[in-house]
Amino acid sequence: MLMPWLLVFVTVSMFARPATRLKIQPGYARAFNNRGAAYQKKHQYERAMQDFEQSIKIDPKYAGAFANRAQVYQNMGQYDRAVRDYDEAIRLQPDLESVWNGRCWAGGLAYSQLILLI
Repeated sequence: MLMPWLLVFVTVSMFARPATRLKIQPGYARAFNNRGAAYQKKHQYERAMQDFEQSIKIDPKYAGAFANRAQVYQNMGQYDRAVRDYDEAIRLQPDLESVWNGRCWAGGLAYSQLILLI
């Protein structure tokens, strides 16, 4: 049986907001990813990018961080970088349907950019 204080700690750490979670577990890649997603929704792309990169640094096999960073690159018009990150997310976790969708869009936009340069 869990001690009451341990139950509180486990509950707080499981459901804490990303900033609180980072104070509790600074090596938790998902907390950086979640905070990055919050910055992304606020169109704070530089801050989001920093958190996604930290998440990838902590866990280089975390497909979600690559997918989210790809979305930021796509929002910033850096389609070639978005394609690379989508490809990495697909390699790591091929069953993420939204990543395949994002990869198709980023690939099409990158191709359109290339055609405009010619």
